[in-house]
Amino acid sequence: MDVTKMIPLATMGGLGYSESDSVKEVVEVPVNVAKVAVTQMELSNISKMVLVKSIGGDLPDDFSSGSKFPSFIQANFHSATGRDASVDFWGEEYQAAKYSSEYQFWSYGPDGEDDTEDDVWVTLPLEYMQ
Repeated sequence: MDVTKMIPLATMGGLGYSESDSVKEVVEVPVNVAKVAVTQMELSNISKMVLVKSIGGDLPDDFSSGSKFPSFIQANFHSATGRDASVDFWGEEYQAAKYSSEYQFWSYGPDGEDDTEDDVWVTLPLEYMQ
């Protein structure tokens, strides 16, 4: 066994023990980057499902209003892993709004607060739905 390969592990173990908050912050960044990527993909898939429902004539007019959006997702979109697809990877419900030219679907992102820099957005132009 090559002992020199164990030195970095032992050092990291000591670092993790003595500065666990710093290590937690270092680990949290790449985890959140991965969660943002997966959230972006999931929102994109939800957007596509909305488009397909619209084309098929099965999209309720008020699906995006308030608390109806998470229920709409739960009824119509199923995660391959069985998780509740109406909530993002930080445990917050996905949001939706209809504007004059588009639907917007978003997650509050890592900080859990709306309208901040880390929110994750997908838009669906209404012209696609006609």
